[in-house]
Amino acid sequence: MKTVMGMFGTLMLALAITGVAFAHWTDTLYINGTVNTGTFGAELSVDMGCDSEPPGKDVSSISGTLSDDKKTIRVTVSNAYPCIHYYLPIDLQCVGSVPLIIQSIEYYRGDLPENTTLEIVQDPAHGEEPVIAEGTQLHQGQTAYGLLHLHLDEDAGQGETYSFTVTINVVQWNYYP
Repeated sequence: MKTVMGMFGTLMLALAITGVAFAHWTDTLYINGTVNTGTFGAELSVDMGCDSEPPGKDVSSISGTLSDDKKTIRVTVSNAYPCIHYYLPIDLQCVGSVPLIIQSIEYYRGDLPENTTLEIVQDPAHGEEPVIAEGTQLHQGQTAYGLLHLHLDEDAGQGETYSFTVTINVVQWNYYP
Protein backbone atom coordinates (compact mmCIF):
# COMPACT_ATOMS: atom_id res chain seq x y z
CA MET A 1 0.00 0.00 0.00
CA LYS A 2 2.91 2.32 0.78
CA THR A 3 4.29 1.52 -2.66
CA VAL A 4 1.02 2.45 -4.35
CA MET A 5 0.82 5.66 -2.31
CA GLY A 6 4.42 6.46 -3.19
CA MET A 7 3.79 5.88 -6.87
CA PHE A 8 0.65 7.99 -6.66
CA GLY A 9 2.55 10.81 -4.94
CA THR A 10 5.38 10.59 -7.47
CA LEU A 11 2.87 10.65 -10.32
CA MET A 12 1.11 13.71 -8.83
CA LEU A 13 4.44 15.50 -8.38
CA ALA A 14 5.41 14.69 -12.00
CA LEU A 15 2.07 15.97 -13.27
CA ALA A 16 2.37 19.14 -11.19
CA ILE A 17 5.85 19.84 -12.53
CA THR A 18 4.69 19.16 -16.08
CA GLY A 19 1.67 21.43 -15.56
CA VAL A 20 3.89 24.27 -14.30
CA ALA A 21 6.28 23.75 -17.18
CA PHE A 22 3.36 23.64 -19.61
CA ALA A 23 1.81 26.75 -18.09
CA HIS A 24 5.06 28.61 -18.65
CA TRP A 25 4.95 27.72 -22.36
CA THR A 26 1.42 28.83 -23.21
CA ASP A 27 0.19 32.18 -24.35
CA THR A 28 -2.93 33.64 -25.93
CA LEU A 29 -2.62 35.53 -29.20
CA TYR A 30 -5.23 37.97 -30.48
CA ILE A 31 -5.69 39.07 -34.07
CA ASN A 32 -7.41 42.37 -34.77
CA GLY A 33 -8.32 43.30 -38.32
CA THR A 34 -10.03 45.95 -40.37
CA VAL A 35 -11.92 45.29 -43.59
CA ASN A 36 -12.44 48.17 -46.00
CA THR A 37 -15.02 47.57 -48.70
CA GLY A 38 -15.12 49.26 -52.07
CA THR A 39 -17.88 51.38 -53.48
CA PHE A 40 -20.17 50.47 -56.36
CA GLY A 41 -21.77 52.93 -58.70
CA ALA A 42 -22.51 53.91 -62.27
CA GLU A 43 -23.83 57.08 -63.88
CA LEU A 44 -25.24 57.84 -67.29
CA SER A 45 -24.77 61.03 -69.24
CA VAL A 46 -26.42 62.19 -72.45
CA ASP A 47 -25.36 64.63 -75.16
CA MET A 48 -27.08 66.52 -77.97
CA GLY A 49 -28.91 64.31 -80.44
CA CYS A 50 -29.02 64.47 -84.22
CA ASP A 51 -31.03 62.97 -87.05
CA SER A 52 -30.78 62.05 -90.73
CA GLU A 53 -32.60 65.15 -92.01
CA PRO A 54 -30.70 67.09 -94.66
CA PRO A 55 -29.34 70.55 -93.79
CA GLY A 56 -31.95 73.26 -94.07
CA LYS A 57 -34.79 70.80 -93.53
CA ASP A 58 -34.18 70.01 -89.89
CA VAL A 59 -37.70 70.16 -88.45
CA SER A 60 -37.67 67.35 -85.90
CA SER A 61 -35.40 66.66 -82.96
CA ILE A 62 -34.40 64.09 -80.36
CA SER A 63 -33.36 64.93 -76.80
CA GLY A 64 -32.63 63.05 -73.64
CA THR A 65 -32.91 63.94 -69.96
CA LEU A 66 -31.48 62.01 -67.03
CA SER A 67 -33.34 60.90 -63.95
CA ASP A 68 -32.10 62.37 -60.66
CA ASP A 69 -30.15 59.19 -59.86
CA LYS A 70 -28.54 59.22 -63.36
CA LYS A 71 -29.67 55.65 -64.03
CA THR A 72 -32.48 56.26 -66.56
CA ILE A 73 -32.67 58.38 -69.71
CA ARG A 74 -36.04 59.77 -70.79
CA VAL A 75 -35.95 60.35 -74.54
CA THR A 76 -38.29 62.65 -76.45
CA VAL A 77 -38.66 62.94 -80.21
CA SER A 78 -40.45 66.11 -81.23
CA ASN A 79 -42.19 66.92 -84.53
CA ALA A 80 -41.46 63.40 -85.81
CA TYR A 81 -42.33 61.95 -89.16
CA PRO A 82 -41.90 58.57 -90.92
CA CYS A 83 -38.64 57.12 -92.28
CA ILE A 84 -36.11 59.08 -90.26
CA HIS A 85 -33.14 58.01 -88.16
CA TYR A 86 -32.32 59.65 -84.83
CA TYR A 87 -29.08 59.33 -82.83
CA LEU A 88 -28.50 60.26 -79.20
CA PRO A 89 -24.96 59.95 -77.74
CA ILE A 90 -24.97 58.36 -74.28
CA ASP A 91 -22.14 57.47 -71.90
CA LEU A 92 -21.97 55.13 -68.91
CA GLN A 93 -19.22 55.74 -66.34
CA CYS A 94 -18.09 53.51 -63.48
CA VAL A 95 -18.00 55.91 -60.51
CA GLY A 96 -17.21 53.31 -57.83
CA SER A 97 -14.03 51.47 -56.95
CA VAL A 98 -15.55 48.03 -57.69
CA PRO A 99 -15.63 47.04 -61.40
CA LEU A 100 -19.07 46.67 -62.97
CA ILE A 101 -20.58 44.75 -65.87
CA ILE A 102 -23.60 45.82 -67.91
CA GLN A 103 -26.16 43.14 -67.12
CA SER A 104 -29.04 44.33 -69.30
CA ILE A 105 -30.45 47.26 -71.23
CA GLU A 106 -34.18 47.83 -70.92
CA TYR A 107 -36.22 49.85 -73.39
CA TYR A 108 -39.62 51.03 -72.19
CA ARG A 109 -41.07 51.92 -75.56
CA GLY A 110 -43.78 54.24 -74.30
CA ASP A 111 -45.90 55.41 -77.22
CA LEU A 112 -43.46 54.50 -80.02
CA PRO A 113 -45.04 52.93 -83.11
CA GLU A 114 -44.80 49.15 -83.34
CA ASN A 115 -42.20 48.92 -86.14
CA THR A 116 -39.75 51.38 -84.57
CA THR A 117 -36.12 50.26 -84.40
CA LEU A 118 -34.58 51.05 -81.02
CA GLU A 119 -31.01 49.99 -80.17
CA ILE A 120 -27.66 51.16 -78.84
CA VAL A 121 -24.86 51.02 -81.41
CA GLN A 122 -21.15 51.85 -81.33
CA ASP A 123 -20.41 55.57 -81.39
CA PRO A 124 -17.87 56.13 -84.20
CA ALA A 125 -16.61 59.25 -82.40
CA HIS A 126 -15.13 56.97 -79.71
CA GLY A 127 -13.53 54.30 -81.89
CA GLU A 128 -12.12 51.45 -79.83
CA GLU A 129 -13.46 52.68 -76.46
CA PRO A 130 -15.78 50.28 -74.59
CA VAL A 131 -19.29 50.10 -76.06
CA ILE A 132 -22.51 50.18 -74.06
CA ALA A 133 -23.62 46.56 -74.50
CA GLU A 134 -24.56 43.62 -72.32
CA GLY A 135 -21.43 42.04 -70.87
CA THR A 136 -19.21 45.14 -71.12
CA GLN A 137 -16.98 45.47 -68.03
CA LEU A 138 -15.84 48.85 -66.71
CA HIS A 139 -13.29 49.64 -64.01
CA GLN A 140 -13.11 52.70 -61.76
CA GLY A 141 -13.23 55.91 -63.82
CA GLN A 142 -13.71 54.05 -67.12
CA THR A 143 -16.50 55.05 -69.52
CA ALA A 144 -18.45 53.11 -72.16
CA TYR A 145 -19.94 54.99 -75.10
CA GLY A 146 -22.90 54.37 -77.36
CA LEU A 147 -25.34 55.94 -79.76
CA LEU A 148 -29.00 55.37 -79.06
CA HIS A 149 -30.37 54.72 -82.54
CA LEU A 150 -34.06 55.21 -83.27
CA HIS A 151 -35.63 54.63 -86.68
CA LEU A 152 -39.24 55.60 -87.21
CA ASP A 153 -40.84 53.40 -89.85
CA GLU A 154 -43.80 54.13 -92.14
CA ASP A 155 -46.28 53.67 -89.28
CA ALA A 156 -45.01 56.78 -87.46
CA GLY A 157 -47.33 59.77 -87.36
CA GLN A 158 -46.33 63.10 -88.85
CA GLY A 159 -45.74 65.95 -86.38
CA GLU A 160 -46.02 63.57 -83.43
CA THR A 161 -44.11 63.68 -80.15
CA TYR A 162 -42.87 60.32 -78.89
CA SER A 163 -41.39 59.56 -75.47
CA PHE A 164 -39.71 56.47 -74.08
CA THR A 165 -37.09 55.52 -71.49
CA VAL A 166 -33.90 53.48 -71.48
CA THR A 167 -32.55 51.91 -68.29
CA ILE A 168 -29.12 50.28 -68.08
CA ASN A 169 -28.76 47.70 -65.30
CA VAL A 170 -25.26 47.03 -63.98
CA VAL A 171 -23.90 44.54 -61.42
CA GLN A 172 -20.54 44.17 -59.75
CA TRP A 173 -18.19 42.16 -61.94
CA ASN A 174 -18.30 38.92 -59.92
CA TYR A 175 -22.13 38.72 -59.90
CA TYR A 176 -22.45 38.57 -63.68
CA PRO A 177 -23.45 35.06 -64.79
